[in-house]
Amino acid sequence: MAEPIKMQLSNQMRLEQQMKLAPHMIQSMEILQLPILALQERIEQEINSNPVLELVEPVESGADESLPAAPDAAASPSQTEKTEDFDRIEDLDDDYSEYISQADTFQSSASSDEADKKLEAIKNTAAPPISLHDFLDQQWTLIDAPEGVKKAGYTIIDYIDVRGYLSVRLEQLHNDKSEFSPQDLDSALALIQKLEPAGVGARDLRECLLIQLSQWGDDASFETALVKDYLDD
Repeated sequence: MAEPIKMQLSNQMRLEQQMKLAPHMIQSMEILQLPILALQERIEQEINSNPVLELVEPVESGADESLPAAPDAAASPSQTEKTEDFDRIEDLDDDYSEYISQADTFQSSASSDEADKKLEAIKNTAAPPISLHDFLDQQWTLIDAPEGVKKAGYTIIDYIDVRGYLSVRLEQLHNDKSEFSPQDLDSALALIQKLEPAGVGARDLRECLLIQLSQWGDDASFETALVKDYLDD
């Protein structure tokens, strides 16, 4: 029966800062980006369309300084408003630069913390257990043997069950299409029974215990005789 799917919901809070420009501020920024010729043409259009504006020519260096200077045109409300817009744009640029700097710092710190948490989780995750088949395969790869014996060994390992026993009769693994001989099977099984864990490749309990006793290291003649002759008792 399939297990029910578990769903997890998580709440995340995100702080965002957005800036919106008023239409007249956008217009002022567009004016600042105009090239010289286009800017001059725009100034002439404003003067022709607005009667309160007056163009004041710059005083040349050779002019008579005794003459009173022409009075500047009185600042109209629209000029005062545009000047304030320029000041606000400068302040906005400073505030935006500071915001970007803080956002980059926060994002960098958050990314670093998230990477550290993922790395820590990977370190703490236990490696998946290796199967007996794969464990035997890895060991058999390192065995130095003739090609026929090597192929016979891989075939034998495929028929070793999870308990470590060879689940079929050895002669059943050979047929006319096999790339190894019955003698290769015998040699391969003898080598496989020397692999870890001790007792692997046995065909019954008696053979499994005898393989383990042969790898014991100490004198196990009594135990070996006991298993051989009196196991059923």
